[in-house]
Amino acid sequence: SYILFDKETVDQYLRIVLRDEQITGSIIIGNKVLATAIKHAMEKGTHFYGECLHTLDALIEKLLE
Repeated sequence: SYILFDKETVDQYLRIVLRDEQITGSIIIGNKVLATAIKHAMEKGTHFYGECLHTLDALIEKLLE
């Protein structure tokens, strides 16, 4: 199953898609640090479990650890 997170603010747009606890796609505008973290997570095949799948903010926090 898929999980889709979307967030738009004045200065950034975030869309992150996960499937089977892995990020399978994203559109990140206005946040280079997060874009780099997502790229690394996708390349490594990082799995995300538990609380970090409940909200976008929790996922971002996990990505930026």
